Amino acid sequence: MLSTLRARILLAALVAITLALVINGVASYTTVKHHNSQQITRNLSAVVNGNTQAINEWFNARYTMLSSMDDAANSDEPLAALRQLAGSGSFMTAYIAYPSTPDAIFSDGWQPPSDYDPRQRPWYQGAAEAQETIITAPYTDAQTGA
Repeated sequence: MLSTLRARILLAALVAITLALVINGVASYTTVKHHNSQQITRNLSAVVNGNTQAINEWFNARYTMLSSMDDAANSDEPLAALRQLAGSGSFMTAYIAYPSTPDAIFSDGWQPPSDYDPRQRPWYQGAAEAQETIITAPYTDAQTGA
């Protein structure tokens, strides 16, 4: 079968073409895989950056809302401002506690039990220690369990 020169040349050409196609296929696969990985990395980075920016904007808006409550905290009737804060900030409730009394005023009208002293709560102590608005980790609400 490979006795003729024509058959040998044909076989050599066939092997060369097959080898070139395999090398080309491997090179194409490797290049496409590399570019695909880079594109996925860029897309994930863009999503992470977008989400980070959105969370920062959300956080800063809520922080600004809370920080702007100085006037309400010092007024004799802070309930209207607390209700506005709770509604505009989508908070479950907004409340004020004072250092001179164990009373607290809640925007949703919740009346705490007689043994409730907000000054003993970690969120109160953290804010009193920092002397500014603070953000705490989420915790279970005593009233709703949420």
